[in-house]
Amino acid sequence: MKNLNTLALASIAGVLLSSSAFASTVSSNQLNSVKAGISSSEVQQLLGKQEGTANWNNGTRSLTYSLNSDAMARVYVDIDNKTDKVINVAIKKADY
Repeated sequence: MKNLNTLALASIAGVLLSSSAFASTVSSNQLNSVKAGISSSEVQQLLGKQEGTANWNNGTRSLTYSLNSDAMARVYVDIDNKTDKVINVAIKKADY
């Protein structure tokens, strides 16, 4: 039983480490390379795969990333769904 508990803890630790190793964090320097008018695929080439995507009712979506210099900040790269181009980049801090 002790070996099963040890194995379970090791498995959980491995999952946590692997998920944090692949977190979509970006630096300020990387963000400076994202400009209005580039495509969403160009954003992913520059910043990597996003953590998530928020789809909005106004015909846009936001690719979301974490800012590596501030764990409380989230980066939103807003994309126009019709043109698939960046229209805005914003950094927002959590309110909690």
